[in-house]
Amino acid sequence: MTRKELEDVLERYGIRPGLRSSMQTVELLEKILWEPARGTMMEDYASVGKRYGVRAVQVERNVHTRVLHVWKTGDDRLLQSLLPWRTRLDPPGNREFLYALATQIRMEYLRRGRNILQEGMETAANEERP
Repeated sequence: MTRKELEDVLERYGIRPGLRSSMQTVELLEKILWEPARGTMMEDYASVGKRYGVRAVQVERNVHTRVLHVWKTGDDRLLQSLLPWRTRLDPPGNREFLYALATQIRMEYLRRGRNILQEGMETAANEERP
């Protein structure tokens, strides 16, 4: 899955590309999708924050703001398929939302007969080459 494909998926949920909080959300989701044996969310926030020149707590707040916005304004049917136990009045936290979204993306890839982990590692390796 390329970053563009991931951004397109997130845009269906109302996470529009171009916003700093959206880009930070994309990077966190990439970590969850492609690095399943990584550290804690706070370490991920710090890693993303370093790339943007901000602290981990700022990344956490930005992503949380984005999640809350999506939860208040997004497509009801889509959000209920993602987290059926949640209501509009009970928004998910960052971790719950991102992991549910990552799970849904992985399941969609499996239905298509594609291996997202393998594709992600190949994409990351290609992006690192000069």
